Amino acid sequence: MQSQSPVLVGRSEETSALRAAVARAEHRRGGAMFLVGEPGIGKSRLASELVGHASQRGFRVLKGRASRAVPLRALCEAVLSAFRKTDAPDEKQLGAYLPVLLRMTPDAPAGVPDPAVVRAEAVLRLLTAEKTVVLLEDLHDADGETLAVVDYLLDNLTDTPVLLLATLRPHPDAAQQLADSAAARRVADVLRLNGLKDAEVAELARHRLGKPAPADVLAKLTRIADGVPFVVEELLNGDLQAGVPPTVAAATVQRVDALDPECVALLEAAAIFGRTFPLDVVAAVAGVDDATNLLQDAERAQLVNGHQFRHALTADAIRGRMTATARATLARTAARTTESLRPNELELIAELWATGGDTARAVGCLVRAGRHAAALGRFGTAVELLDDVG
Repeated sequence: MQSQSPVLVGRSEETSALRAAVARAEHRRGGAMFLVGEPGIGKSRLASELVGHASQRGFRVLKGRASRAVPLRALCEAVLSAFRKTDAPDEKQLGAYLPVLLRMTPDAPAGVPDPAVVRAEAVLRLLTAEKTVVLLEDLHDADGETLAVVDYLLDNLTDTPVLLLATLRPHPDAAQQLADSAAARRVADVLRLNGLKDAEVAELARHRLGKPAPADVLAKLTRIADGVPFVVEELLNGDLQAGVPPTVAAATVQRVDALDPECVALLEAAAIFGRTFPLDVVAAVAGVDDATNLLQDAERAQLVNGHQFRHALTADAIRGRMTATARATLARTAARTTESLRPNELELIAELWATGGDTARAVGCLVRAGRHAAALGRFGTAVELLDDVG
C-alpha cells in the first residue's frame, strides 16, 4: 500500500485555475495565486502538482517556507535557490540590485543599504529575469518584512513571466488580509480549499489501497476525517481501530503547544467532553475568565469551530497528550462542574463520572436519567438508559 495517493483527488477546478495562471505567465501576463485552507487539506500537494507542471513547461521554480522564528526565511530560501543554480543571475542581469540580493545570502557584502522598497525591487528583478514560479509556503507564519515584499511583488507582476504561488491557513491575520486585499484590487486570485466529498474520499481510498475500500472502512473515513485528505491517508496508513494516527496527533499537538497556556487548559477541558462541548462548563473547569477570546485563538489555530472541535480526532489527540491520571482528574472535575451548572444533563454527567473512574456515581446518574425519561413517557429511552446500567 502506498503512503500517499498517486493521483490528486477532488481538485480538478483548482488545478485548471492554476494551470491557466501558468499559461498566462508564459505569455508575460504574470500574477499571484493564494491557496487557502486548514492544515492537511492539501495545499502543499496541490502546489507540488502545479510546480511539477510548470517545470515541465520550462519554468524556473524558486521555493521558500515562512517561519515565525526566522525573519524573511521564505524569501531568503527562494533567493538562495536561485543562486544555487550553475547559471545563477549575475551583475549583468541584476545590476546594482545584485548586492542587495546578496544581503539575503551568506555572501552578504558589507555596507550595502537595504531599505525595504529596494529589497522588494531586487527580489522582483530576480524573479522577472526569466519565466519563474515562486512558491512561498505557510505564509501565515511570515513576518511583516516578508509580507511587505510580497505585497510589493503583487502590484508589479503584471506584464512579467512570473507566477507567485503562496499557501496559507485561513487565519484572520496579516497574511489572510494581504490575500484578501490583493484579490480585491485584482492583482491576485484566492483559491479556498474545502474538504473532499464522500465520493472523493472513496476515490482517494481506492487509489491508496489499489482497490475499493470496504463499506465499513469508508463509513469510518467519512465520519472521522471530515474530508481532510491528510487524515484520510494517515488513517489508511495505520490501523483504523488503533485510534489517532501518530502523525495526526503530532500535527494537532504542535498547534496546541503554540497557544497560550490558558487556551491549552481550555482545550484540554473541552476535549474531556468529546467533539462537542459546553463552553460555560468548560471555562469553569479550566478556571479561565476570557473563554470567548481564548476560543477565538483556538479557531485561528484551526482546532475548533464554534463549540466543536474541527475534527473528530482532534479531541482524541488532545486527550492523548495528557496522562491517564490527569484525564481522570479532569473528568471528575468536569462531572462536578456539570452537575452544578447543568444538573439535568444526567447522561453527560454519567459519562464524565465513568471517564473519571467513578462507576458508582455514573450508574446513579443513569438510573436517575432512566426514571426521568419514564416519568415523561419516553419508555424507549428509559429502557436504553437502564440497559446501560446493566
